Amino acid sequence: MKKFRFTLWVAIALVATIPAYSQNYDAPYSVPALALGGQQLFISDAFSASGNPALCAKYDEKSTTKFRLGIMAMNHYLINTLKQGGAGGNANINKTDAIGFNIQYEGTVNLKKNTFILAYSKRITNRLFLGVSFFYLNLFEQTIGNKNIITGKAGLYFQSTKKIAFGLTIFNPFATKLTQSTSERISSNMISGISYEVSKQLKCYLSYQLGLHEPNQLMFGLCYSSHPMLDWFLGCNSSNDLLSFGTTIKSKSIRIQLALNYQQRLGVSSAMGFEWGR
Repeated sequence: MKKFRFTLWVAIALVATIPAYSQNYDAPYSVPALALGGQQLFISDAFSASGNPALCAKYDEKSTTKFRLGIMAMNHYLINTLKQGGAGGNANINKTDAIGFNIQYEGTVNLKKNTFILAYSKRITNRLFLGVSFFYLNLFEQTIGNKNIITGKAGLYFQSTKKIAFGLTIFNPFATKLTQSTSERISSNMISGISYEVSKQLKCYLSYQLGLHEPNQLMFGLCYSSHPMLDWFLGCNSSNDLLSFGTTIKSKSIRIQLALNYQQRLGVSSAMGFEWGR
């Protein structure tokens, strides 16, 4: 892996036309995804428009509502001045098609990021779901001012068997520029992964994020349903040796979600979410 990374970066250095990349704009906002170490590919919830847009159209077969609305808030490593939160939702417009949205905010007084996302998802078959989402980013830096950027994300979900599923997302495929006056661009990535149902109570998730803008990430997560109304999550991420833990308390139409993340250098962060509708 080290040899591969070295070769990749040498190639980038030799190609003068490849621009610099900025920070990651594809961070998860789903609380269960945060509890699973950043795993977004297989989480079908109110924030699917930003996670994997293909899942906006995927609902539990027993569901009669076919819509979801949710909110979340996160405390970044117990730093009171750094705030993050958002709201999202999705709904079926017919038997095969669904739409979704997310509104997100993050930042401090001097640096803010607001994101507005619209998504469309289609169930091709009972096993295959495709989706696309459009991101409008409003960035504010005190020294530069406001920046308005449009980018996108494509997603795929495929249930190959009752126990195994595959997922794929591509974020910012056209490497949108951060500003017209510089060569810096919004970070791009591709995430692929697999989920496996060990038993009716236990599922495991493994995914890999590939991108030139930051170190590649390997994400692993476990979901254990100890009770029909209670799920437990455990996850890890190779980025900054991140460990995560969380739980979801659920009824027929309401879910209360909690997550804790620990990074070796930064410490502990917490997140809480509320979701209505299935």
